Amino acid sequence: MNIIEIDNFSLKIKDKVLFDNVSLKIKEHSWLVLTGNIGSGKSTLLRTICKLNKEHYEGVITYKGKNIIDIPMQEHVKNIGYVMQHAINQFVMPTLEEEIIFALENLCLEPQVINEKLDYALSITNTREISTKHIHTLSGGERQRAAFAVALAMGSEVLILDEPFANVDKKTRNSLLTLLKDLNNHGVTIIVCDHEHHLYLNYADTFTYLSDGNLELVTNPTSKNSNMKLCNNTQSEQILRLENISIQQGKKELLNIDDFHIFKGITTLTGDNGTGKTTLLHAISQLKKYDGKIYFNEEKVKKSRKLYKKISTCLQDAFQQFISLMPREEISMQKDIWDHATLWQERLLKEFDLEKELDKSLYYYSGGQRKLIQLMCLLSQQTELLLLDEPFTHLDKRACSFIMDWIEENKRLTGQSFIIVSHRLEPLNNRSDYHIEISNNTLHYIKEDCYEKENN
Repeated sequence: MNIIEIDNFSLKIKDKVLFDNVSLKIKEHSWLVLTGNIGSGKSTLLRTICKLNKEHYEGVITYKGKNIIDIPMQEHVKNIGYVMQHAINQFVMPTLEEEIIFALENLCLEPQVINEKLDYALSITNTREISTKHIHTLSGGERQRAAFAVALAMGSEVLILDEPFANVDKKTRNSLLTLLKDLNNHGVTIIVCDHEHHLYLNYADTFTYLSDGNLELVTNPTSKNSNMKLCNNTQSEQILRLENISIQQGKKELLNIDDFHIFKGITTLTGDNGTGKTTLLHAISQLKKYDGKIYFNEEKVKKSRKLYKKISTCLQDAFQQFISLMPREEISMQKDIWDHATLWQERLLKEFDLEKELDKSLYYYSGGQRKLIQLMCLLSQQTELLLLDEPFTHLDKRACSFIMDWIEENKRLTGQSFIIVSHRLEPLNNRSDYHIEISNNTLHYIKEDCYEKENN
């Protein structure tokens, strides 16, 4: 039996055709993975199935044979659970516990049933410890886990997940994949959108690729190599020195770093969710309070306009970085860019078909397109050190390669250095000079030639 059917689905946004008479049948109890290039419409399709896309479309989408247009929204959210690309956007309450209770109350459930579902969701997602913390204090990966908990508490027959592991560490990801497989074995239909299809090779049964408005079945999805090289074992000049750094998160000590040196070049920073990777970047850029001293090129770092001409930060959420909602305006406000940046900007806009999109609001951009504009602006700026927090989120393989080419070009031509926080390590293979890991509240250099790749 087909639980969802898409028949002759066509949709265009701002004169751009995203779908042209697309048809797809999703079997009950199946696991489907949807991939495709940046801006191809993957998230738009998922939101349309969930009745969250307000754009007019042609064709019919049915759930168990019934047109979703005729299904009341309160009933539809019971049927289909949804984890958004940006987990923070689906929270209306300050904590995970309150969010789950609020969502279940909207389903008019009895208090006892709500408590049982709350306990179940927190237990199977291992989120009880963070359930009463304010959502804005959680790391990106912790927010993703929290969003999972809300979706699972609803007990839906279908789970739709939009890049659910973008900011999640390997251990948590594998745990959630095992949980999803168990749910799938017990009858839950799963639809996942992700650029890293290889993560699902041992779990999913159907792989599709969205391109030029059409869906294609992928018959032989490929895997990846098992090992990567994230350090080249050469030592350059020091760029940062951390001295007696202590950072608190509430009453908990998050980081305690006695004396640590970071060198010029491309440094990969890894660690489990909640270990303090983003917090450390914010401390270096003086966006987070800390005890101790940080030295940049042997000069003590102080919050000032002068500092931000030397150190820049790429935020996890691209929306938080923009001053203007119009990309052309954002680009025009740039000052002091590298001599070679204009050429790279032109290449990026042409290669990813964004030249004609610059006068459209960022709200019409996909997550990957927004990320590309954000990175384009930051990589153009003349700074000595660029701190990149999950820069490959929402990017396909081609875009990741393009961005890393630009990063290496900046390093070669200008001597610019980079600290890159990422759970997605494939783009950094043979590109990273140093690998630092956060564990046990401090920093450690990983000096092995090869680092086990984030795979199943």
